[in-house]
Amino acid sequence: MPLVVDASAALSWAFADESSSQPDRVLDAVIASGALVPALWHVEIATALAMAHRSGRISAADRSQILRDLSDLDIRTDVHVPVPERLCWAADTYRLTAYDASYLLLALDRGVALATSDRELRSAARKAGVRLV
Repeated sequence: MPLVVDASAALSWAFADESSSQPDRVLDAVIASGALVPALWHVEIATALAMAHRSGRISAADRSQILRDLSDLDIRTDVHVPVPERLCWAADTYRLTAYDASYLLLALDRGVALATSDRELRSAARKAGVRLV
């Protein structure tokens, strides 16, 4: 069964200095079972890589390689977008941004585990009864 992977978890595979509790374990789980992501994930990945390139943290070649590596994984985009009221509810209930609430709701709705390096999202997942990887 796939798991929901947020941008922080995926970027930990690309950047050794990104904080992640278990990047190899999450990557192994994605390789074995695939991942689900909200459409927002693609924008977050592109933003992080564009900023890393702009700041000189990675080269254009590095960015291209990271994008190729990510595209080689079985990462599927969930087409269902929660209505704004539900995103606001989750954001308020769990003290998250609407961005992070979209990952939490996807994991809740699909009944799958969530992989994230974000402390607040991890805490929210525990409160919501979502299994963490």
